[in-house]
Amino acid sequence: MKLKVIQLNTWFGKYFDGIVEFVEQEKPDVLLMQEVVRGGLGELNHGKAGFYEEIKKRLGYEGVCEPMWRVKRPVEYELGVAILSRNKMVESGSEFYFKHLVEYEQEPVVGKGGAWEFPGLLLWSRVETGAGIVKLMTTHFVWSLYPEVNDFQRTALRSLLEKLAGQERFVLGGDFNVTSESEIYAGLIKSGLVDDRPVDTKRTIHPTIHRAGEKELAVDFVFHKGEGFEVVDSRVPLVDISDHLPVVVEYEVGN
Repeated sequence: MKLKVIQLNTWFGKYFDGIVEFVEQEKPDVLLMQEVVRGGLGELNHGKAGFYEEIKKRLGYEGVCEPMWRVKRPVEYELGVAILSRNKMVESGSEFYFKHLVEYEQEPVVGKGGAWEFPGLLLWSRVETGAGIVKLMTTHFVWSLYPEVNDFQRTALRSLLEKLAGQERFVLGGDFNVTSESEIYAGLIKSGLVDDRPVDTKRTIHPTIHRAGEKELAVDFVFHKGEGFEVVDSRVPLVDISDHLPVVVEYEVGN
């Protein structure tokens, strides 16, 4: 049974129509998303109010969304992570593995505040497939600037691995804010996660839209853990739908 997964940092839904068009063309079974706006009325300084509700309606997918921040000005809304599925979602849940500040008086500007303000939230859903129920997860890992590894990320990694320990079979996608040369990545791989991106992946940030686009940074990942996941296709298309590029992975899933 084929299972097609797309990982995408949606950048507040700023390129909403492009995201919808891309997903409609690709027809993934599951969409794992970060920087997702839920709720809000009026114009955001950056992005689309009600992005989660609108994309779920346009695509006709089931969904679950959990906030990392609650933003109060200039428009009140929630910002977090989400999972959309073409198939029935049997059970979903979320848990913070790193949490300091989850409410802002104004729109969060990550580069201004610092890593200590960036929470880590793990969102998951158990989804029905032709090969049984598969657990899908997503996260937006604690931020760093260059991206150098900092102590906040080290603490977050230890906590995240504790949450993942004992879970034998899942797919995890996210913006991890680190590259495959980092100790954070090494810790994830050591825990049993398998990197399902193309082996030659050099960047997952958009070369012209992202503010650090001149740097080749591959910080978005799709991992799996456990038996029964065979990668039959893996791509990072260069499309103008966000300041990050989507990671597309198609699995042959066995029981």
